[in-house]
Amino acid sequence: MHELSIATALVEQVCEAALAAKASCVVSVELVLGDLSGVEIEALELAFSMACQDTCAQGARLVVEREPLELLCSACRRLSIPDDIVMVCVHCNSTDVEVARGKALTLKSMEVL
Repeated sequence: MHELSIATALVEQVCEAALAAKASCVVSVELVLGDLSGVEIEALELAFSMACQDTCAQGARLVVEREPLELLCSACRRLSIPDDIVMVCVHCNSTDVEVARGKALTLKSMEVL
């Protein structure tokens, strides 16, 4: 379960930032998580609560903003958001596409006290 290592690193990062800000605790953490990030949201939520134990982030709320897969088609040069994680342009059905968005695993913000 690689979500645990991600959650552990995330908690370390937010606790270091909270300490630097002279905050006593982390209230919430907001992430942007892409459809192609390879991270399962439910597993990450569970791992996050485990990783927060006995830290300044204990009891912190994890808010996950989903970043949908968006493709740029080399054939028609249009952006598209496929219905499924299928690497095909929804406009011209070309498979000559590149990922424009959807790989994110980004700490967007955190709330501290």
